[in-house]
Amino acid sequence: MGKSKTIGALSRAFAGCIAVAGIAVAGLAATAWAQTPPATPQKPPTIDQLVSLPVIRSVALSGDGARIAGVQERAGGQTVIAVDWRTRAAQSLTSTSFERGQDIEWVSWKANRVIFSVSQLVNRQLRPITRAEANADPLRAFRLRSIYSVRPDGTGRVALSFDRRGRLEAGTTIERVSMLPRDPRHILVASTDSEVRLWKADVGTGELLPAGTGSPRTESGAVD
Repeated sequence: MGKSKTIGALSRAFAGCIAVAGIAVAGLAATAWAQTPPATPQKPPTIDQLVSLPVIRSVALSGDGARIAGVQERAGGQTVIAVDWRTRAAQSLTSTSFERGQDIEWVSWKANRVIFSVSQLVNRQLRPITRAEANADPLRAFRLRSIYSVRPDGTGRVALSFDRRGRLEAGTTIERVSMLPRDPRHILVASTDSEVRLWKADVGTGELLPAGTGSPRTESGAVD
């Protein structure tokens, strides 16, 4: 694969390139960059430029091509970071702890914001529990999932969890259904409690707009 290959070709091979490169995670300084977007879209990074970055997974390229977001594994947990691939300047956006039963499941971009999902181990009383507690009694442990949106400088974080009546009830898990590529501000999510409900989530405010309702037996769906 030539050096001129860009992220279009990299989408299928990026994980393998990183693995072959065997890059060690370096001490990455959490350094903010200028928030003003470039006047014109940036040329996507080449493979050589990408493999020179710290090891991260769930990699997503911003719409303007200037930044990459992903999950960086660290001792005891994970961190969502946004990286300016040209300067290697990085910003830590949130961190989780394995011992506390937390995991970052995926990262994406929407409306120049980083969107990510966090799961938390809880018991039947919805009390957060540690991984050790879950391993000791796995039949009484399950995961609640939440989706968050944050600017790439770490400010303006919101949870996608508010309907017009206020916050969704405790114990509701939020799952991504579609990033709605033709919608500049919303993603489609599903909430699961006593029933499955679909929502268009505003990534800037966290507000959920009703989009449909399923039954407790609903397992999957499709978006056209």
